[in-house]
Amino acid sequence: IYAICVPTWPVVVLNACLISINFVQTVRQLKKRETVTLLRVGENDPTVKHLFGVWEKDAQKYYPDLNLEEINGKEVHILYVEEEAVGFLVGTRNGELFSLSTLYLIPSHRTVATGERIFAALREEGVHILTSCEFYTKAPHRYLRRMGFEVRDGLLAKQI
Repeated sequence: IYAICVPTWPVVVLNACLISINFVQTVRQLKKRETVTLLRVGENDPTVKHLFGVWEKDAQKYYPDLNLEEINGKEVHILYVEEEAVGFLVGTRNGELFSLSTLYLIPSHRTVATGERIFAALREEGVHILTSCEFYTKAPHRYLRRMGFEVRDGLLAKQI
């Protein structure tokens, strides 16, 4: 507005261009639908070992006792957004019920949108009820509460 009041038309044109570019980029980001894949892998899969090694320090903040031996006999899924592995979940499945023991997402993807994508992918695999196992810290508990989990019989649970 100041540039219009004072006859500095090159600044007016530049600001108008910047506003237009920002608007177009914002619209593109809002329309963008990322491809999300939840890939079930074996407990001895080398990708799991690699991801755990890369994210171990951060994951230990939320799950201090988490180790690779803990996942033996459980389902392990890796979450990919586009081509990037952004997290993993570990648990046991009994028909339509999936009991989470670990849900870890890298910091840039700890959002409600990512959680909803995980739940949609599990729903496609026939899971309709998610429950949580005991959590070691309050951070995963808060995240699951934000995702719509409710306390039922001493566990957090969600109908998906």
